[in-house]
Amino acid sequence: MKTTIKSKPLDFELCELLGETPADFIVFCFDGVQLDFFGTPYDSPHARAERQQLADRLNDPSDKSLWPDMWKNWKHDICRQFKLPDTTTSADYRPVVTCEISRVCAGYSEHLHAAIGLFEKVTDKITMWSVRKIIMGDVLVEIFAPDFIKYSRTGKQASLVIAETVCELLKANQANSDYTTASRILK
Repeated sequence: MKTTIKSKPLDFELCELLGETPADFIVFCFDGVQLDFFGTPYDSPHARAERQQLADRLNDPSDKSLWPDMWKNWKHDICRQFKLPDTTTSADYRPVVTCEISRVCAGYSEHLHAAIGLFEKVTDKITMWSVRKIIMGDVLVEIFAPDFIKYSRTGKQASLVIAETVCELLKANQANSDYTTASRILK
């Protein structure tokens, strides 16, 4: 199954630095477009086999196809997502159904509430932080580490600026940790 990365690279980097792992979900696609309304179970060998079997039965051109039943039960949602007229029938619209893996992680750089939550996750690495609006509507993020080093960035989107600043802090902490470990080994 094809894997599609849904989150931004910065968010994956933050998750790795925080020791978090992304989640893989199995999604259905109609002609390569992910369905917005259909369930997305976690990826597992059992779920893959089950979803692939369902996709095969939906694509089956014979009388045993599940497509007419799916169309009957999900017509409203399918028509809305794919901008089809209400008069469309299951014979008029017959997409190729595929399964894909959708890999996602926390959207720190996209959602302000998630970005603010980063401060709680790194509370042991900071002594103070601030987020404020400055000239021209930009956002200024400042983080002060216990060793008196200040990390700061500016930008238009608060969640992105917070995520970038926390990422910089975590990278610096990781580099310092690697240096300390290397120093101990060399002694």
